[in-house]
Amino acid sequence: GLGLLISAFARNAQSAVVIVPILLIPQVVFSKLLLQEAVDRPVPKAIHRLTLTKWCYEALENAPKDVKWADQLAAWSALAAWAAAFLAAAALKLRLDDT
Repeated sequence: GLGLLISAFARNAQSAVVIVPILLIPQVVFSKLLLQEAVDRPVPKAIHRLTLTKWCYEALENAPKDVKWADQLAAWSALAAWAAAFLAAAALKLRLDDT
């Protein structure tokens, strides 16, 4: 979904190549793996909750162990909501470009 959104807004391939790191670096920087204890502070925690990596990590964190179905449902629901939002934004942009 994020890739489709980037390609919908990019004017050419070079601008898409520039946009991808700009959107993906915060995903990595604000991940629980890098922030660890700092993710409990208010500002990093708010940003962390908006990243896709948080929800992917939550979905995969307890997969090999005892599955917590409520956590799994929340993580997969958040990922589905982000995907739907990205796809809707890309479709809207493409529709506006056609008119």
